Amino acid sequence: MTILQQPDALSLSKNLKEFRISSSDQVSFILRHGDIEILSQRYDPSSDGDITINLRDIIHARLSYQLLESGQVYQQSSLVSDFTAVIDDTTTFTFRVIRAGVDRLSDSATNFLTQNFLTWQPNIKPVTYYSPEFLTYYSVVSSTVKLRAFFTDDSGSVTSHTDYTVAELTAGIAYTLPLQYSVVAGWLNHQLPAYYDVWVENPTGQRLTYVQRYYAEDMRTEQEQWILFENSLGGLDTFRAYGTTAFSGEHTHNLAEIDEVSQEYRVDTERKFQKNTGHLNQDERKWLLDFFPSQAKYLYTGNYLRQIVVTESNVSYNDRVLPSNYTFTFKYADARPLLNLPRTDVPADVLNITVPEVGSFTVPPRLAEFSRLPLSEGALFPIQNPYSEEWGTTTAEAFANFVGQLLSSFAGSGGGIGHQHNNIDLLNLLSYIQEYLLVNGQKIKAGYADVAGDIEGDKYIHKDRSDFTGYLLKLLGGAEVGETIDSLIAGKGILLKDGRVQADTLEARFALIVQEVIFNRLSAMESDYSFSESGTIESVELLEDGTYNLPLRKRWDNDFTAIAENDVVYGIVNNLASGGGDYYTSWLRVLHVDTSANTINAIMYPDSEVPGGKNYPPEPLMILSHRGNPVNEERQSYWYLSVREHCFCMLDGVTKPILEESNYAIIIGELKQLSLFDNLPINYRHSYIHCRGAVIQDLLRIDYQGIPVRSENNRGKWNAEESVNNPYQSTQDVYDAVYHYGCKWMCLITGTTEEPQYASTGWAMIEGNPDFTIDIDSSNGWHFDADKFETTLKITGKLYNQDVTSHILDADIEWTRDTGNVTEDNAWAVSHAEAGKSLPLTVNDLGPNYMNMTGCKFIARVLLRDGQNNHETTDYVPF
Repeated sequence: MTILQQPDALSLSKNLKEFRISSSDQVSFILRHGDIEILSQRYDPSSDGDITINLRDIIHARLSYQLLESGQVYQQSSLVSDFTAVIDDTTTFTFRVIRAGVDRLSDSATNFLTQNFLTWQPNIKPVTYYSPEFLTYYSVVSSTVKLRAFFTDDSGSVTSHTDYTVAELTAGIAYTLPLQYSVVAGWLNHQLPAYYDVWVENPTGQRLTYVQRYYAEDMRTEQEQWILFENSLGGLDTFRAYGTTAFSGEHTHNLAEIDEVSQEYRVDTERKFQKNTGHLNQDERKWLLDFFPSQAKYLYTGNYLRQIVVTESNVSYNDRVLPSNYTFTFKYADARPLLNLPRTDVPADVLNITVPEVGSFTVPPRLAEFSRLPLSEGALFPIQNPYSEEWGTTTAEAFANFVGQLLSSFAGSGGGIGHQHNNIDLLNLLSYIQEYLLVNGQKIKAGYADVAGDIEGDKYIHKDRSDFTGYLLKLLGGAEVGETIDSLIAGKGILLKDGRVQADTLEARFALIVQEVIFNRLSAMESDYSFSESGTIESVELLEDGTYNLPLRKRWDNDFTAIAENDVVYGIVNNLASGGGDYYTSWLRVLHVDTSANTINAIMYPDSEVPGGKNYPPEPLMILSHRGNPVNEERQSYWYLSVREHCFCMLDGVTKPILEESNYAIIIGELKQLSLFDNLPINYRHSYIHCRGAVIQDLLRIDYQGIPVRSENNRGKWNAEESVNNPYQSTQDVYDAVYHYGCKWMCLITGTTEEPQYASTGWAMIEGNPDFTIDIDSSNGWHFDADKFETTLKITGKLYNQDVTSHILDADIEWTRDTGNVTEDNAWAVSHAEAGKSLPLTVNDLGPNYMNMTGCKFIARVLLRDGQNNHETTDYVPF
């Protein structure tokens, strides 16, 4: 045997070389994926002594891309893997394969993977702030992913750049890098670059890959959608389809006609979306050819990814025509005929309702006030179709005929109006002659045979004594035992009808086998529920040595018990057989397991070694559950859910029926009174999580209202120099707090140099005076000569003890006047509606009867908007 060709040590799955073997004899071949044997075959050589083994499809199907919606770099553990080939049990060859493929690859996989990201997307790519972007890279050698962000001025010239290390990569591992613009901005302390470059370099600083550039761009159209797909190199690409979207909903209405009435018993719904990619340049239209063969496609909708499938596509272009575009039709992979619409519209604050003009109408008098008419067949009644505004008439005769026909249709042939016989047709056929009951002239054959079936007895069903038969009894119409009422809620008796058996209690002595169980939507459980190996005792045999031989029931033909030797097992039963209602527990230790016979041999624990101080022997039909093992440490764990204890527990290190405190490895729910918790401020009526160890990626503390809890670092009075020399911080766990103008402020953005004040994006006021106030000032003071009155009233506003006048909109200021003359004051307010923060006044603004009245008051109502809440206040000045 000679191996002529074999896969490279590092290969692409779609470019994997075949095994070519030269041999004159049959060759055995085994392929393993890790410890799993996925192929075992024997191959006969051809007439030329050649054997070719192609593993491309088998290995490609074993690899997969893992998509995580995460802002962190993560490993692709299933994208690349090692495989081992064993040939004739003598030759072993191990090789590594990555899920990727290149058309007519002329280079080695090692060189290609070192120099390229796993994508065919253009090197220069426009992105929006939130569009998801990922780069996948297989690190052939230990390397570093670098990012350089460039910042520009208004003219587009680069003013500065910032370098950032995205990740340190370990050789032999594939990584996915999240490069969404918002993620990159977070890495850069919320700075917004014009564009950023990404590349991979080795430990000496030598660049290994090409430079992938992303630059910021706005949404191109309102129809833009972001579509992700797994490309042919094993990575994940995103393209922005901003062309038109056409929706079509196809409905197949399946109808059934029952008693000449049609109804829709099922409506098959298929909702499709036809999407145009928008204009594509030369690089984009070549790259997107990778989208259509992909078998994993996603649409970024709302704020999550939803898998789609493409049903039709129109992929063509002319190499002399630019730009070009593609069109494809898709639907959601998990589409169902349901809706989930957001309710975000806010009703208007003021709802204007106009009452239409209505013509005159009259109200008739009481019926007692109408004149009386004798009832006859020709008496008229008013009648109206419920969907028509037209009134009509009908006669008493027509009404009587209609009601009679309606009642007759209800009763059918079963006894007439008001009374019904379901068996009226049979009664009409019955007759009696010479002690025989006839049906349509034929004698009824009724009788029975004795139990043995060899003596024919009476041929009638008696009403005065018991009947029996040794033959099959067929009750074609069903059967009723006792007084019966057909109802699942208020029924009584025993009913066998229409394939149903209805009774108060159904007892099965051995098993109940059904295809479907229909029960209440709410299912409840009492006592404890164990998650462990188990078995049901079929019979109990007490042996002479004091041990029990316990055959276990087989649930199917090849079912064998999973209970092992030395297992601590227990079961709980109710002594229903003796008419009692008490529960008792049996504790056993397994001495021997006969797997072929599905039987165990066990011994009871003494009373002193079991909970409660009393042990009971096992019973038939008792379910045994594995609890622990005093010998095998691998079998000392046990999960159970307890309704009585209000918790979900994992026990570990269990060696006997009575538990130790150390056995409680995990408790989820109400804690137990363990000495471990004695010095802790624990409320045993609340729920907790207790475990010996925890590996946590994200830990978020919240209060009882669900608000994240962050710690405060109080840095005293705010200082502008300190904001530059020692920047204020705001992280997920801690924030800096300062005092400014008598108020306490929380830092929102790390490194902000803004002064804490209203409308600051970097600070939020958390303590202090939250009231919005205004002050009205007069440009000429407050002492005037009535004949020479002239001044300008000016408004200034304060919030958090600081001036916020510049944030008040003129449109949010309303001036009114109060002189006592409502008509004149309303007219004045309308003429000064646009005054804003400054209100010029002359003697004419004081009113025509100013000297003869009590005075004049100018009132200002001011609104301050902050985008979420509206602050409103009022002030006035008298003259």
